[in-house]
Amino acid sequence: MKSTVLRIVLCLTAIACLSYISASAQSNPAPTSARSDSEVLREILNEIRQLRAELLRLNVNAQRMQVLLDRMKAQQDQVSRLTQELGNTRDELSALRSKQDGIKEALEAAEKRFAAGVQGDNEIKALNAELKSLREREQHLMGREPLLSAQLNSTMATLTELNARLDDLEREIATPATGQERPQKKN
Repeated sequence: MKSTVLRIVLCLTAIACLSYISASAQSNPAPTSARSDSEVLREILNEIRQLRAELLRLNVNAQRMQVLLDRMKAQQDQVSRLTQELGNTRDELSALRSKQDGIKEALEAAEKRFAAGVQGDNEIKALNAELKSLREREQHLMGREPLLSAQLNSTMATLTELNARLDDLEREIATPATGQERPQKKN
């Protein structure tokens, strides 16, 4: 029994000594450990700052991209409208020219009938007035066509420029910010 008590006392003494050594090691950290902790904190703080800067850059670029997309949509709508208007003008010109050809033929026939004495000059006057009106409308449309074409070309050039700016912005977003390197993990 004495040996069992002696063993228990020795075990308790060993446990007490080990716990004292362990407690004193935790309460008095080594200076190298403190220094590495502050370095780790600085690295974490630096990484947080870099992440904030990157997030701010991405937010700004996202806003810029949204503005560009809105402008591109408006520009595309204008291109569509001008394309339609130019097509309508060309179609109307074509229809006017066809109608003028028909009126010219009718006028020639009316002049032949007038020369033969079969008909009066009222129809000829009406056809000449209508032909004059069609020519005036044709002149107006012929003046409008190059203006619309120039406007369409200008609008398409602006759309192309906006598209190039959007491509540049996409490349900028895809690459990390200059001067900032991603922190390397230390193992």
